[in-house]
Amino acid sequence: MFTGCGSTYYAGMVEQRSSQAGTGITARAVSATELMLFPEMIVSAHRTALLICVSRSGTTRETVACPAETKLKDLAGGHSIIFLTCESGNPLAQTADVLVAIDAAQEESRVQTRSL
Repeated sequence: MFTGCGSTYYAGMVEQRSSQAGTGITARAVSATELMLFPEMIVSAHRTALLICVSRSGTTRETVACPAETKLKDLAGGHSIIFLTCESGNPLAQTADVLVAIDAAQEESRVQTRSL
């Protein structure tokens, strides 16, 4: 499951389709806002999932809340979290099981164009 806000969510929609086509494994993209507000409607304790959070800065409130929400509501049983970012020292990096930080891709833009 790919999540993010704004341009990272849209990039996740493309990556979801690419991943599913390449692996045959069911994938989906969910906005971080939706996952933050309604985690129990998206993540199931009865089905293992891989949550891939994408955030250029790692400080977007909704994206930062996603891993915490899934863990706090005991929905993360067996789930793993991968975090893709351009800033290894951000708050979201602390919640990931796997961190992929490409600090050299940091950019001043407000739009996500490089990390994913």
